[in-house]
Amino acid sequence: MPTLDSGRPLLIQGRDLRTFLQARRAQAKRPCPPGAIYCFRCKEPRVPADARAVFEASATKAGTLKAICATCGARMFRRAREATLPDILPGVAIQIMEAERHIEERPTPFMICD
Repeated sequence: MPTLDSGRPLLIQGRDLRTFLQARRAQAKRPCPPGAIYCFRCKEPRVPADARAVFEASATKAGTLKAICATCGARMFRRAREATLPDILPGVAIQIMEAERHIEERPTPFMICD
């Protein structure tokens, strides 16, 4: 990366830093093909174990897609809309569940007190 001068601290033009960071981010991207979710332990897109996944639908149109990595057994997560599930994981059995509501969304909050 080019610097403005040879002194310390090193001074770098903002546009040069932005170009460097964008190139580094683009190089690190690993797009998921259909049928895979990104596994942070493997650092690769992986197929869910046993071709099964769970989708926890929230009050909005989006929810959390959860699965187990077939390679390392780690839990994998992906935010998605329910309408796009067949495109994201074709051929995978997806169980759709309602996400647990937050305490402020419940009609009678559960409170533990002495």
